[in-house]
Amino acid sequence: MTPIEDVFNLMYGLITDSDLAKLSNEDLEDLSITFLTYAITRFKESKADLTIVEDERNNKFFKDKLTIEEKMILAYGMLYAWLHHKVMYNRMMKNAINTKDFNQLSNANLLLRLNELLDYTRKEFNRLRKAYTKRYNDFSGWS
Repeated sequence: MTPIEDVFNLMYGLITDSDLAKLSNEDLEDLSITFLTYAITRFKESKADLTIVEDERNNKFFKDKLTIEEKMILAYGMLYAWLHHKVMYNRMMKNAINTKDFNQLSNANLLLRLNELLDYTRKEFNRLRKAYTKRYNDFSGWS
């Protein structure tokens, strides 16, 4: 069994977000589980059982022992979910305030950079999944 925190630590090692530091431990765990759920649902080709189980002390684990490769793929899936969340927030800000104010606040540039990073992360997530799939010569998870 692999603690889900192993994947959380990999993902949060890839980012810097001071807003996350402001969250309570419970809220951060809930958000992390949301991002992890997104990653799990998109990593269909995993050979490991990605079912999350809980012990008597409420610690959460994956049913199987994950390889570092599987953990990294999930971390990139979480990273993609986090970036998507950031992009959507900034898009909603653009809709909430007029274009001139949005551009003056340099949010337009931030949104552009976030979209570029989101695209890069999506490609990297897919590249890691394809490499994993190639290793096992099994493309059944791809549709």
